[in-house]
Amino acid sequence: MISSGSAVVSKNLYEYGYVYCYGRYSGMLKKRFSDYKFKGELWLGRCFGELMYNRFSVALTANLPDLITYVPVSNTRFKERGYDQSREIAEAIAEKMNIECLPLLVNTSGGLKQSRLDRKKRISEAKGRFSLNGNYCDVLKGRILIIDDILTTGATINECAGILTEKGAASVDAMIFASGRSDII
Repeated sequence: MISSGSAVVSKNLYEYGYVYCYGRYSGMLKKRFSDYKFKGELWLGRCFGELMYNRFSVALTANLPDLITYVPVSNTRFKERGYDQSREIAEAIAEKMNIECLPLLVNTSGGLKQSRLDRKKRISEAKGRFSLNGNYCDVLKGRILIIDDILTTGATINECAGILTEKGAASVDAMIFASGRSDII
């Protein structure tokens, strides 16, 4: 594990590759992220993406992905908010890296709010919640970097990485904006 300020790069956090975590989900980081996700402060997504890229640019260059994707919100959440918070962050990172960002995954859940679930339920609910976007089956050959907003149990990122790997990705690393887990930050 490599730590840089509050940022962490870990190879042992989940079963598919590296996890890059920008910071701890507490204090001002939590407040600003809440403003972004729940109060429509859309402009913060680009800022978060640029902060994440700047923090991990050296590590990312050493493990350069061929493609960037993100953990998608459900259609219900998209209709409520009008945007996908992880997509906004992923597109900012992709732009900085000059790498294509594609919607490789589809969230097939009915919009169950993860924040209201306990650890055990989050893990079980992640199974079967995502599927591959059939429009992109032919691009799953190289290294993929998947972006998500908050890591709690790791079940969502493991589920998504498993789908991408099973469908042909050579490797899947993850970049997370924040986590409240004490074993990460």
